[in-house]
Amino acid sequence: MRISEDAEKLILQNLSLVRYFVIKIMGKSVYDTEFEDLLQVGTMGLIRAAMKFNPELGFKFSTLAIPSIRNEILVYIRKKELEAVSIDESQRNYKGEYDEKFSLINRLADPYSFVEDILDKDYFLYLVSIALNRLKKMERVAILYFIADIRDGQIGEKLGMSHQAVAVYRKKAISDIRNVIVYNLNIPETFTFEQRDKKYYFSVCIDTFEEFYHILLYLMDKEDSRVTLFFKNKRLILVLPEESESFEFLADMFYNVD
Repeated sequence: MRISEDAEKLILQNLSLVRYFVIKIMGKSVYDTEFEDLLQVGTMGLIRAAMKFNPELGFKFSTLAIPSIRNEILVYIRKKELEAVSIDESQRNYKGEYDEKFSLINRLADPYSFVEDILDKDYFLYLVSIALNRLKKMERVAILYFIADIRDGQIGEKLGMSHQAVAVYRKKAISDIRNVIVYNLNIPETFTFEQRDKKYYFSVCIDTFEEFYHILLYLMDKEDSRVTLFFKNKRLILVLPEESESFEFLADMFYNVD
């Protein structure tokens, strides 16, 4: 099948997307596979996407191209693994962690998956950081409730809206998180979220006075015995138990502060 001029133009304009995907998204999971081989394989995915793309449907080309590039590379890697005589156990363990890491965004879209059960905790915390700093209020609230394992219908009851409206906010949150990861967008540090010693540590920068002031007022009124509050290095820090209910607490907080 001949490639149209429009498809060829899309391919040339988006070749950097293949390189970016291999370097930034695939990371160490490429094992011993040659970098140039992966670029060629990813380019095949880009070509397939360009040939299928129909701008009249109203979608961005990247919406089709990114999964096509990803799938082409993953199929190639898995095929190489099956052809290998033996695979080192440590590589196999890392591969399992990688699959979990890469699938977490997709699991956020699954209304029946509890997303905190993930092998790569650092990546999970990275996603939470994106949610805290890059999402608008209602998208942030919806995704935090969902991480707390609260379903759309229950969230709707808490917020006084339909479960369909909650689903819209959640899907918009997932879309925005994807964009931050794919395009490597900057993440402010107004809020931080860490995990250590079986505790979650949430903080807000005191210099961002409006967010700090309203959160402090909310916490003083709430007086939750499970939450420890202190100041350090110009940040207000909350220490929360390492459990799903802590995300519900944060969602409640962000929903109720102005």
